[in-house]
Amino acid sequence: RLGDVVYYQGVSKAFRGWRVEHGARGEIAGPASTSKASKQAALLGVPDHSVAVLFPWSQKPIDCRLSLLSSSKPPPLPGGHCAGDRLFYTGPSRTFKSGGRLDHGAW
Repeated sequence: RLGDVVYYQGVSKAFRGWRVEHGARGEIAGPASTSKASKQAALLGVPDHSVAVLFPWSQKPIDCRLSLLSSSKPPPLPGGHCAGDRLFYTGPSRTFKSGGRLDHGAW
């Protein structure tokens, strides 16, 4: 319902100068936009499965897929970490088939 508090349950995502973090609190601002420009700018999903959510840091509502929203705050991440925490890789350095490399101590 309009004005209901929701929490973003998806993976943290950056988009055009803003970032939505896992667990971000927002309010339902109405139905998702149906304009072509808004569809292209939508955070996630398609309008018939989405709602517009106003986050405290956003000037305009952002279309979010219903399946990525909850009325309950998400549980803590493993290890007590929070979205945005800087973590270091402690495993052995390795190279992937794609050519990418993950080094011990990388963040």
